[in-house]
Amino acid sequence: MRKIRSGAIDAATALVFALVFAILFHPARVRAAKRTGPAAAKAPVASDPAFGTYWHDGKAELDGYRYTVTRYGRERRGHAVAVYVTEPFSRSMRVKVDDPSRSPKDTFDVLKLNLIRDFQTGIYDYNTMTSLFVRSEDFEPVKVSFVSTEWCGNVYEELLVNPGLVSQKLSSYFEGESVARSLRAAVTDVRSEVVAKNTTLELERIRFRQEGDERSLVVKRVPPSDALEVQLLPLLARKTD
Repeated sequence: MRKIRSGAIDAATALVFALVFAILFHPARVRAAKRTGPAAAKAPVASDPAFGTYWHDGKAELDGYRYTVTRYGRERRGHAVAVYVTEPFSRSMRVKVDDPSRSPKDTFDVLKLNLIRDFQTGIYDYNTMTSLFVRSEDFEPVKVSFVSTEWCGNVYEELLVNPGLVSQKLSSYFEGESVARSLRAAVTDVRSEVVAKNTTLELERIRFRQEGDERSLVVKRVPPSDALEVQLLPLLARKTD
């Protein structure tokens, strides 16, 4: 498999992935669907008592996985941890706020996912983390960041999402790859359909329009009757720090 550098990722496409994840795949939405059926599978909002009780208790949810990734033409086994937590966020600086009472008009609530992946290739290892921040009120993405550390060097990429505007910043040890730019590309007419389904997997095609052009991506999903999750801890961890 060809090595793909982070700078080769189209920022607008990454934003679509973030939006699709926030709306369709978050476990809070899945829990709602299991409780009351498809009609209740809409994204919860911060004002929903069930959402607030679960996500605003001062704790985080940790989900641990074993996974396999193809790198340099071979399958590599690794570990992944998904960390979900709510926190106060600065509208102007796009960072976590230490004291929301100092600037309440500039502060809003976000649900954050940190996806940490660690795997080894030969004698050296890869350590990556993708952070997705979505507004708790409606699950609109506001920030996506990615960092990769391995023996060759470091890469950091950040997308800041504003209405009609996505700002990208990429700092890389690869020559000619670092960039800082703004992208104006409205994504509209988002729709999805299941294109293949059997007992082991489900393929869903997401179609959308971007700058007048029809685009699509295919998402592979695990059926509800199956699961890939393997607990790395004796129980699902809930941390308080």
